[in-house]
Amino acid sequence: KRIGEVSKYIREFEQASIHLGWNQSALVAKFIDGLHEEVKCELLMCGDNIPTLLAAFHKAMLIDSNLLKKYQIFKSYHDASIYNPFIRKMQSDKTNPFRRKTNQEDKENKRRGPLSLEEKQRRRAKGLCMYCGADGHLVAGCPKVPKN
Repeated sequence: KRIGEVSKYIREFEQASIHLGWNQSALVAKFIDGLHEEVKCELLMCGDNIPTLLAAFHKAMLIDSNLLKKYQIFKSYHDASIYNPFIRKMQSDKTNPFRRKTNQEDKENKRRGPLSLEEKQRRRAKGLCMYCGADGHLVAGCPKVPKN
């Protein structure tokens, strides 16, 4: 069984259990045994508070619903199937702190020394940005200035 399929399992179990003639505790035990492992674990953590099959159905549905919601949230953040949300999605290259930097990024991130007097004069004369050397903006509006 999979997460999100408890209601289907309940319908199948109800149809099959009609012909068995078992008592409530045997039916509850058999029902729990057939659940998805995560639903089963959550249900068993409730202790012996499952006196009837109907109570087991309700608790299993609630747990299944909560797990499904949790997995859907994880799925939006992780590149994993909804049944295994704990596999971390490798983030986009820009936000993954463990990826190797490219040569271009290394060049961009290196601190440079102060501009020479000649370079400052040249940039002023041409109306270039004193930070990146591009035209069309000043240092205050430079897109390459770190935000920190």
